[in-house]
Amino acid sequence: MARSKDKGAGERHSGKFVSYIRVSTDEQGRSGLGQEAQMEAIRQYLNGGTWKLVASYGDVMSGRRDDRRGLVDAIEYCQRDNATLIVSKLDRLGRKASTLLAILDSEIDIVIVDTPMEYVG
Repeated sequence: MARSKDKGAGERHSGKFVSYIRVSTDEQGRSGLGQEAQMEAIRQYLNGGTWKLVASYGDVMSGRRDDRRGLVDAIEYCQRDNATLIVSKLDRLGRKASTLLAILDSEIDIVIVDTPMEYVG
């Protein structure tokens, strides 16, 4: 089970990060607005420190679906390379409790930008 670790305000980030962004509709995906806002939130959160964004993944589909290739690839990358998954909001990971619990139990570290904690796998 994942543990949470408080991250103090102004604490510098370090290590490897893999971003995951998700929008629900093709229109959001084509406009780029939802995707760009998510990436900007991630960039601002990581501002400062000795971190590296090593990969970015995304999906254009409902968070209720469990067959999101981008999310699967992001989690596998984090597991393989000991990187931290970073998302702008919890609902970008999924809309079902069972999906969220499976991700938290995947033994990877996760940062959710709008939540003041990191989930340590």
